[in-house]
Amino acid sequence: MAGNLQAVLTPNIPYGFPHPVFFIFFLIHSGVVAAGLGQHPRRGAVWRCFFWAQFYLVVASLVNWLSGSNYGFLAGKPQSTSLLDQLGPWPYYIVSLEVLGLLIFLLLNLPFLKAQLRKKILIADR
Repeated sequence: MAGNLQAVLTPNIPYGFPHPVFFIFFLIHSGVVAAGLGQHPRRGAVWRCFFWAQFYLVVASLVNWLSGSNYGFLAGKPQSTSLLDQLGPWPYYIVSLEVLGLLIFLLLNLPFLKAQLRKKILIADR
């Protein structure tokens, strides 16, 4: 959800409006964000998400190496200006992304932790 939100805010696509690729890009990336709305994470979700992000990193890096592509901007920064420009040169920005990703996962989880804590306090007060 966090990565897709950044993609929507700073898109890096070769086609503009009204090209079909433009619509597909925004539909897919906005759809991921919209699908997460109203959902509640289960216990351990932050660490599961972080694990799957590591899995994605390995698989996407392998695909990039084999095909010369740049999924997840793991083989280099986008040509256009993006938030990655603030995270250092390649490949060091990947480590920055790892730390930032974990922090964003934890931050996105905070409201749910707060609600769980509030619920426990209300139950304990009864």
